[in-house]
Amino acid sequence: MCFAGVPEFKYVGNMHGNEVTGKELLLRLMVHMCDVYRGEEDIDQDAGQKIVELIYNTRIHIMPSMNPDGWQVAAVSLARFMLH
Repeated sequence: MCFAGVPEFKYVGNMHGNEVTGKELLLRLMVHMCDVYRGEEDIDQDAGQKIVELIYNTRIHIMPSMNPDGWQVAAVSLARFMLH
């Protein structure tokens, strides 16, 4: 399969352990795109069509977490901080 000339995007959620928001945002983006694609999310028809076109015409790589161990350490540290 040849992908020459096809737009390609890579989204990386967190490279560092303390970047927990990026991971959650990318997980939500994946769910949103899948729900729109399957017709399970009620959004503006034009916006939904644009998302479907993006899925069909773009190679999309989503890596919610490049550093899951660091994320786990940061999450535990944040929980401890919030308790005190």
